[in-house]
Formats: sequence, C-alpha cells, structure tokens
Amino acid sequence: MRPAGQTWEAQAKATPADERARLVARALEEVAKGALRPVIGATFPLDQAASAHRAIESRELLGKAVITV
Repeated sequence: MRPAGQTWEAQAKATPADERARLVARALEEVAKGALRPVIGATFPLDQAASAHRAIESRELLGKAVITV
C-alpha cells in the first residue's frame, strides 16, 4: 500500500457492492477490537471546514481529516 497520493476510488468501483459491504463490516469489526486504528492527519474545528477540504484536496495530509463540532 502506498500512503501518499493513493486513491482507492477505481478499486472500489470495480468491487461488487456486496463484497464492499463485507469488507467494510470486517474493517469495522477490527476497529471495534482495536486491531485497526485510522490515522488522523489533522483535526479542524467546524468553522475551519473549508481549510479541511483544501488540505484533503491538496493531499497535504497523511491520514484522515477530522472536523470537530
């Protein structure tokens, strides 16, 4: 897996919906067990949501952008 600049959109579109659902369910089980933890690249308050979108679009983050309310 390449963490920088990798998009899974094409792979997701090529995977049948039932298979995607199974994979998501398995991933959520692993998250619940603590075996899989998402990487948080940055946290933004709600009033900086536009900055969060710019960071995602520019691919400056390694990990997920979290918007807090």
